[in-house]
Amino acid sequence: MIGFDIDGVLCDFVHGFRQVAHHLNPQSKVYSTGGQLEWDVLADSDEEEDKIWRYIDTFPFWLNMSPLVTPGEIQQMTDHMKQREGILYVTSRKEKGYAIEQTVDWLAKHGFPNPDAVISARDKSPVIRSHGMRAFLDDNPRHLREIEGTEVWVRDWKYNRLVEFDHLPRVSSVGEWLRSI
Repeated sequence: MIGFDIDGVLCDFVHGFRQVAHHLNPQSKVYSTGGQLEWDVLADSDEEEDKIWRYIDTFPFWLNMSPLVTPGEIQQMTDHMKQREGILYVTSRKEKGYAIEQTVDWLAKHGFPNPDAVISARDKSPVIRSHGMRAFLDDNPRHLREIEGTEVWVRDWKYNRLVEFDHLPRVSSVGEWLRSI
């Protein structure tokens, strides 16, 4: 089995978050995951970030994200699952509310294989270990403890290049990762 993080790997969370920030404050700039330069800096203040999160809980935010993968990469994922092994999506999106339900719907809407296989976990390591994943792709593996038998790869972005990930391999796309594992 292989696993994927969702935000920053399959889905452009940053763009969606910044669109809400702009909606609430038209002076806020809108940019995508590729335009984010610093880790965890999504709002101008803690107060603004809290306001954005409260607003996100009022509409189907998670259902309206833009994908970071191409239809061809989704097809590669489908082919991989059919020919080799299962796929699981492990996200730190919160379980309460509608985030996970909308995530499943978003995966299905975009044609991802096995869209119901979503697990919410702040600490992804136990989930990855318990499912015996041989490889996992995340844009933020700093919260993953060492997992014996699992290759952890980093989805490369400007915002995570200054963070040392114990020399974990980096890839620029899901397609590149699937060809490498």
